[in-house]
Amino acid sequence: MSASSSAASGRQLSTPPATFEATRLSLHRVAAYVMSPARRRVTTRIGLRWTPGGFGTPVFGADEQLRIEGTTLVHQRADSVRSIELTTLNEVAAALDSVPDVEWASKYDIPDPGDLNADLDIDPVASAFLGDWYGFAWSVLEELRNDAESVDASEVQLWPEHFDPAFEMLSDADKRRASYGASPGDSTIAEPYVYVGPWYRADQPANDFWNTGFASLPLSAFVDAPDQRAAVLAFFRTGRDLLARA
Repeated sequence: MSASSSAASGRQLSTPPATFEATRLSLHRVAAYVMSPARRRVTTRIGLRWTPGGFGTPVFGADEQLRIEGTTLVHQRADSVRSIELTTLNEVAAALDSVPDVEWASKYDIPDPGDLNADLDIDPVASAFLGDWYGFAWSVLEELRNDAESVDASEVQLWPEHFDPAFEMLSDADKRRASYGASPGDSTIAEPYVYVGPWYRADQPANDFWNTGFASLPLSAFVDAPDQRAAVLAFFRTGRDLLARA
């Protein structure tokens, strides 16, 4: 199922396939070393977006967009569309008349590029799951962002550094600002999870909600919920309301 149909029909996220972590790491490399740099070279911006079935850049430059669909990178420029098979980082970048930009991301916690000629080995089922995760996350975060209580909210962005859609809200001056996001998994928590990350953790009153220094809710904790969106929205709103009252 696509992320858009999942959100529209109310169908649930499933448990990720066994191939998900390896596919996630490969797609993170494509995002960080090929896709985001292509946008940055034209606009100086690095943020990505959910796109139906996967993720990609916003439209930039001369009506250009890069987006992941399954095991291909779709390159659209105006009315011209071509699909580039996700084989190796070098080959994908070469198809865009470029090379993998491994320097800009060196200061971030991004998977090492490894052998640029190594097979990316992306499983189409796992890639589709990642698209579903981002579609689910995007719809929940946008609903949260549009609550009347979600003041001083930024835009939702898919950051190539952490590979998670997120936005920030509440007052920075009052030390209540926090990031609200949905990671597909990382070196700290292997499975997909949603989180609330206060910018001023030391200033927050002690509360069991802040279970990891920030607050996290793994997919396994809500995958069987009758309404996954409601469960995740309740988690986010609890964090926001605790910070607003701090």
